[in-house]
Amino acid sequence: ATASVSENTTRVMDLSANEAALWSIAPASGSLGVDGALFKIDGSSTLVFASPPNFEQPGRSPVYSVRVLAVDPAGNASAPKDLAITVTNVNEAPVAVGSVGAQTAVVGKAFSASLSGLVVDPDSIPSGFGTLSYSLTPALPAGLAFNSANQTISGTPTAAAAASIYTLKATDSG
Repeated sequence: ATASVSENTTRVMDLSANEAALWSIAPASGSLGVDGALFKIDGSSTLVFASPPNFEQPGRSPVYSVRVLAVDPAGNASAPKDLAITVTNVNEAPVAVGSVGAQTAVVGKAFSASLSGLVVDPDSIPSGFGTLSYSLTPALPAGLAFNSANQTISGTPTAAAAASIYTLKATDSG
C-alpha cells in the first residue's frame, strides 16, 4: 500500500482491519520496513511520523518504508503490511538568519552595505518553487539605492536624513 503526506506534518493514515485490532510497527525484513523507527502508532490505529519529515533533508529519499502489524483481541497477529509513504514538498516561507548593526552613510561619501545572506529559503534545493525576490522599506535617503539582485545598498547620499530602521523582505515566487 502507498500513501502521500506533505512534509512538516506527522499524521500519515488511519489503519484498518476487518475486526477490532491493535496496530504496531513491525520489524523490518530486508529492505521492507527499514524506516520503521521513524514512525509510531498514535492511539490504536493512526500511523504517524515520530517527528515531522523534511523533504529537503540532505541525502534522504522522500519515500519511506514501514511495516505494520495488527493483533486482534484474541492475540492473533496479521501478516505484516508493507507501506510506502511518500513525503511531498511544500513551499516554505523564507527565514531571516541574521541582522545588520547600525550603519552610517555620510553625505557626499560613497557608501555600500551588503545584506546578502540574511535570508535563506528552506526550499533551496530544486523544488519548482522559484527564487527569492527582495525589497527594502522604507525608502532610502536620496542618493542611495537598493539592488535587489545582489541585496546591496549603495550610492552617495546627497542629503542628510533622520536615522531609520529598514526592513528587508524576501518573497519566494512559489
